[in-house]
Amino acid sequence: MKSSFLSSFTPSLMAPDTLEALFVKREPIVQGLTDHIRDSALTQAKHHTVLIGSRGIGKTHLVALVYNRIKAMEDLTGHLRIAWLREEEWGVGSFLDLLIRIFRSLESDYPGELPSDQIEAIYDLDPAHAEVVAGCLLKEFMGDRALLILIENLDDVFKGMEITGQQKLRAYLQENPFCTILATSQKLFNGISRQTYPFYGFFRAVHLTDFALDDAIALFVNIANFKGDARLASFLKSPTGRARTRAIRHLAGGNPRVYVILSQFLTRESMDDLVEPFLCMLDELTPYYQARLSFLSSQQRKIVGFLCDTGAAVPVKEIAKRTFITQQTLSSQLKDLREKGYVHSDPLGPTGRDTYYELCEPLMRMCVEVKKNRGGPIRLFIEFLQLWYTEDELRLMAARKSVPEMERDYILRAIRAAEESIEDPRIRACTEDLLAYIANGETIRALEITEELIYLRGSLEDWLQSAILLYGLKRYEEAITSCNKAIIIDASDKYTWYLHGVIFHTMHRYEEAVAAFDASLKIDPGFLNGWLQRGRTLSCLGLQEQGIASCDKAIELDPTSKSAFYWRGALLLAKQNATLALSSFNTAIRIEPNYAEAWFGRGSALEIMQNIGDSLTAFDRAIEIDPQMSEAWLFRGRILIDNQRYHEAWSSYKKAISAAINRNERQAILDVLVAAIRSLRSTGADTKIVQDSLADWQTILIGRSEFTIPFRMLTTAVQYLQTNDKRILLELPAEQRTALLEYLGLEGLEE
Repeated sequence: MKSSFLSSFTPSLMAPDTLEALFVKREPIVQGLTDHIRDSALTQAKHHTVLIGSRGIGKTHLVALVYNRIKAMEDLTGHLRIAWLREEEWGVGSFLDLLIRIFRSLESDYPGELPSDQIEAIYDLDPAHAEVVAGCLLKEFMGDRALLILIENLDDVFKGMEITGQQKLRAYLQENPFCTILATSQKLFNGISRQTYPFYGFFRAVHLTDFALDDAIALFVNIANFKGDARLASFLKSPTGRARTRAIRHLAGGNPRVYVILSQFLTRESMDDLVEPFLCMLDELTPYYQARLSFLSSQQRKIVGFLCDTGAAVPVKEIAKRTFITQQTLSSQLKDLREKGYVHSDPLGPTGRDTYYELCEPLMRMCVEVKKNRGGPIRLFIEFLQLWYTEDELRLMAARKSVPEMERDYILRAIRAAEESIEDPRIRACTEDLLAYIANGETIRALEITEELIYLRGSLEDWLQSAILLYGLKRYEEAITSCNKAIIIDASDKYTWYLHGVIFHTMHRYEEAVAAFDASLKIDPGFLNGWLQRGRTLSCLGLQEQGIASCDKAIELDPTSKSAFYWRGALLLAKQNATLALSSFNTAIRIEPNYAEAWFGRGSALEIMQNIGDSLTAFDRAIEIDPQMSEAWLFRGRILIDNQRYHEAWSSYKKAISAAINRNERQAILDVLVAAIRSLRSTGADTKIVQDSLADWQTILIGRSEFTIPFRMLTTAVQYLQTNDKRILLELPAEQRTALLEYLGLEGLEE
């Protein structure tokens, strides 16, 4: 029968399948640790690791997972024994004490294996003699096997052993290399980080980071699935569920232990009715936070108490002033509190030099406030209600006759706070994360947050952001739907219609794109980008004259617009009016000398005008500005082929292929391959140049199955031209063979 027990404070008590079911985020760490331990058990190499992280970050859960997975490896049974020194190993005051704890653990996990009478006899010896005998007994018991020692709170154990005990342990491990250690600690400490201590450089430190929002959602979903609540698991993945989980993260920080504690209240029903369960949770959490505070010095408790009262980030100078602690002492205490996971810091202020501190866990502030207020309202809980519910939801809750008086009081306070608030804190939290994801290029996550913002307020800006992100993901139909939603909200927004047109253009729905651009220009006739995009789209419909007229309108609006002159030149070039096109490109270059596209346009116009030297110079300049411009490399190669500079030409083609792949320009890659085949007309007996390039091309195109056919046509053409053997052509399907012969100018060959 599957266990359903969840422990917030002692994960080692949970069944292995429960630990696995709840596990989130850190699989690579666990896999790396098990691999190292396996290596330590089967070889002479011995790996020693310490997991660093604040209380509740998941150290014990991770150690328990490693323990269970290693125990389940049957092939290690004869090679490894495990001694797990559980959390809070009080009373380890010497190396001898540590050896005794190891024996106790081994006796518990491997009953009957140890010489219990010899171990019992140790207690009749004086400490110095007992220590030597215990060390020898452990070595004899292990024999050729390895010993995995799991030590939680290594910093406390080393503190109890003092420097003398640490020196003895290090000497024992060096003289008897059968041990591998996996330990945990809340922070890096002198015993392992300072050069003057015995274990400096001995452990590999792995730092466990806080849970991000997605990690929190994954954990809650895992817990819901573990409890068989599929409805809650599905809800948590929805925009509403994500928004509410963000509110929980605002309170819990990134501490997994608090998420497990909170999970007992996250039934689907309590997600919509949270006041009473939350107050019960605070009551249960208070002893936990009181215990955490008991580990601090009196000065540190004073600092934490002040930050609890303030409820916001505070500069160091202000903390020193309000606590009457000197800045030098305060800096030391804050550093220790930060390493223990009680506070975090941010460099703020106009110079970025002022460091502000606040509590990592707002729930701690709540619990301290509960004790101070003696039944009064809890400020942070009022803020939580603002985060958890919309203002309309709060009003509906307040209107229920069945709501208890205390809950109604909190709800009414939250409504008043919402009315007085300039900015919804949920919107602020979402917006901050959205900007961060966009800056990091994480489009999928940015879209998820945008969906939350649509749930929270559904503004014009939210739907437009959704359309932009969907467009970037090439989910064009969904992007159009988001644009339509924005138009329903405000049909007079020119940017919405403009974006509509851009998406339609990308989908080759040019008539609809023109209509959308016309709508944006009707709203604002002076909208420069609207005229430019309209001109481009009209050109795609074959209406170059109208497209040029749109570009002329853009130039009239802004005579310094480099884009307007560039697109005017491009449309003139499409009409084969190279002279006027060249004039437009030259004007764009005068406006912006480093405008790569305009240099490319200039080169194209000069090529049509048979000015080959200046054309190559223009293409070279475009490539100098933008080495990844595949079109410039392609056109350059084509001109060089015509001038019998074959080595340089095929080098340009190769650069064109590489640039197109780097930019994921599928059509550009096809264009290069077709141009390469056509150029074989000119190379004639020099196909050896091409043959030498094909191996490089094949390497560049590896894994790109969509280019298999054109690349095969290219290699077939080279082989045919080298051998003049028609049978080589017959290896291609008829339609590919016909196209290839056309490219080579050999259309009548099949006859």
